[in-house]
Amino acid sequence: MRMYRLALLLVLLLLSGLGWARNSDADFAKRIFEHTNSERVARGLAELALDKDLQRLAADYSQRMCAGGFFDHRDPDGLQVQDRLQQEYPGLIHCGVGENLYMSDRSSNSNNPEYIVQRWLESPEHRKNLLDAEFTHMGVGIYRNGSKLYATQILATPVLRLTSRLPRKLVANESYRLDCEYLSPRSRENFNCSLGTPDPNARIKVDLFSYYTGQIPLKCVWRKDGTLTLILDFRAGSGEYKLQAGWGDYYYSDLFTFKVL
Repeated sequence: MRMYRLALLLVLLLLSGLGWARNSDADFAKRIFEHTNSERVARGLAELALDKDLQRLAADYSQRMCAGGFFDHRDPDGLQVQDRLQQEYPGLIHCGVGENLYMSDRSSNSNNPEYIVQRWLESPEHRKNLLDAEFTHMGVGIYRNGSKLYATQILATPVLRLTSRLPRKLVANESYRLDCEYLSPRSRENFNCSLGTPDPNARIKVDLFSYYTGQIPLKCVWRKDGTLTLILDFRAGSGEYKLQAGWGDYYYSDLFTFKVL
């Protein structure tokens, strides 16, 4: 009975330690997030919002670097952050992404959130990412193993997150419903979406007297919670359609590709 109690105590201590490590890493990442925003606000820039997909991608990459024994923006498969984001979270529709990395193998003052952010600010490329006015969202992932610490910060400009799935096969001259979460901090007023047609010279008739060239305007149906539904219209035949989105006359092109049979 005494040995059983001792074994149970050791298991509880181990589980407690693992829980502390997870909570500690989460707190460490939160402090990097907060300190990054403090540095941005001090320079007249908007704070970044936390994004769950960017957070998971950053955490996974920190752990992967540690497990794989590498430290690089390009992983062993040759993929960079934009490739990994597309591969792991294709439903996060964005118009820009950047990545900051940090690694330390010493248990010293360098292993604190404020120091890491300061190191990024001292590096021209990392500083450019951290203080980029176009970025609106961020995710931070920490992984520690012994004295080693890996930090990944991913910054991006998401516009939409797809919340519904499309059929595996999209057919020309059919319409489809696509539900989305609106992520941009910009007002949804004047927000519009369209599809770039496979043939950029295709004429798309919108009424008896007018037409678009190479574009199909999409209907946006907004709900009270800020989400919206896009009605996809593939009336220009088979091929690749490019999702375009923006506000008024300003828009981002090639945000998402639909392959239509």
